[in-house]
Amino acid sequence: MGIEAREIRVKIGKRILLDDVSFSVNPGEVLAVLGPNGAGKSTLLNALAGTVKTIRGEILFGGKELSRWKTDDLAKVRAVLPQNFDLDFPFKAREVALLGRTPHIRFSENARDFRIVEESLKKVEAEEFAGRFYPTLSGGERQRVQLARVLAQIWESQNGHSRYLLLDEPISGLDPAHQHLTLQTAREFAGRETAVVAVLHDMNLAAQYADKILILKNGKRFICDRPKNVFNSRVIREVFGIDAYVTKHAADYELPLIVPFGRAGGEGKTLGAKV
Repeated sequence: MGIEAREIRVKIGKRILLDDVSFSVNPGEVLAVLGPNGAGKSTLLNALAGTVKTIRGEILFGGKELSRWKTDDLAKVRAVLPQNFDLDFPFKAREVALLGRTPHIRFSENARDFRIVEESLKKVEAEEFAGRFYPTLSGGERQRVQLARVLAQIWESQNGHSRYLLLDEPISGLDPAHQHLTLQTAREFAGRETAVVAVLHDMNLAAQYADKILILKNGKRFICDRPKNVFNSRVIREVFGIDAYVTKHAADYELPLIVPFGRAGGEGKTLGAKV
């Protein structure tokens, strides 16, 4: 069983950040969460991570309500990649990735833990700088090390239990090749009985790699469906405030291809520089 949110509401102070949001994602699926800035995307991921409390509704992992999970048990099957992860200690990249094995370590790390860490670093193409100090890495390199950390956390199935991977803007600081690598890796893990939820901004990458798209607007669910049923010029204009041309992808006619060309209602859409 996967992840399910049932009419969840999050309120901080007097402001409602999420209001009656529902969705489900099964093991084997990738759900991409999109929406404009301030729509509630990170709040939703934080609610799934348990770092913000809901005032109404239910969040279930594997059919069990989040509050009923023991922290140690959940940490073995659910990994969270936050948008920001500050670490100024002089740890080497390999040591940062090893932190992902913490829920599985009883007394000290063993050969399996080290093997998994090396495999996770290799998976994200970070093995070449695994011995460098983490604070000396570039932003994109740090992001890949953090991805290796969360992959190492849920690398292996626990007694056949489904796993859960939560990613908050995992490609924001990456070059195009590593953006694709990250989302390909998320797809691969989905194929290993993992339910994946990823907050993204790129509509085309979301359409290419996600099974379902959840779009939030003003803290509410606007639509949740397959990419080809979600992305159309009306939805894009109403949610994101831009005009876009949506056509079929040349490589796969089941995929929509989105071509934005300006703010909705803007004067003079610039499609390229004149020379």
